Amino acid sequence: MNPSKAFRTLLLYRIGATLSYQITMVAVGWHLYEITNSVVSLGLIGLAELVPYFALVLYSGHAVDHYSRKLIAAIACVIHIAVALFLTVIALGWLSPPVPLIYTAVAFIGIGRALLRPSYQALFGQIIPRDQLPRYTAYASSAIQICVVAGPGMGGLMIGFAGLE
Repeated sequence: MNPSKAFRTLLLYRIGATLSYQITMVAVGWHLYEITNSVVSLGLIGLAELVPYFALVLYSGHAVDHYSRKLIAAIACVIHIAVALFLTVIALGWLSPPVPLIYTAVAFIGIGRALLRPSYQALFGQIIPRDQLPRYTAYASSAIQICVVAGPGMGGLMIGFAGLE
């Protein structure tokens, strides 16, 4: 696989993961605020994600160095999909109480992100030739920054189009 095709594949994976994360977090924040009417609960979302992220990111970096990077990235993807399904079940009211379950789901998002970042960085470094690294890094960085800005907007539009204003 030539670097540009491998790069496109990896970048599309990362764009999908970043957009889905951004959209999910907007939806989670909206839903949690709708339930609690508390801005403190919104701040606790960040805490619920960051604690497992920081607890695992060093270990996941070690795991990426010793195990299959693709497998670790796939596990991160499966975690994100499972969390999305779990949050859907919560939003439909099939599980209660919703607030602690939402925080638990967000903690698993933190675990998935802790696995995703080092695996992505390692795969990126593995597929790009050293002499082309600055160019590909600029492309990847620009694409991810666009996703970070566009993702919440897309999430807000989806909430608005769903009539949840």
